[in-house]
Amino acid sequence: MKTIGLLQMMVQSGLLVPVNPSSHFGIFKQLMIHIGDTQSLEFELSTYSSHLIHMKHFIENANGKTLFFY
Repeated sequence: MKTIGLLQMMVQSGLLVPVNPSSHFGIFKQLMIHIGDTQSLEFELSTYSSHLIHMKHFIENANGKTLFFY
């Protein structure tokens, strides 16, 4: 999945990507990617609850032209 996300970012940035010449890419208005772990003992935020908060944000802000990786 990381490779697919990276290739999509490269295509949308105008860079050449190493794919078959007959390959097709879609163009997305939004690319949302959650990277890392934002757990916090100070705010009693576990890894799982942190992931849920980010997923909620993604779902609330996504539309038909959004690609998100988690």
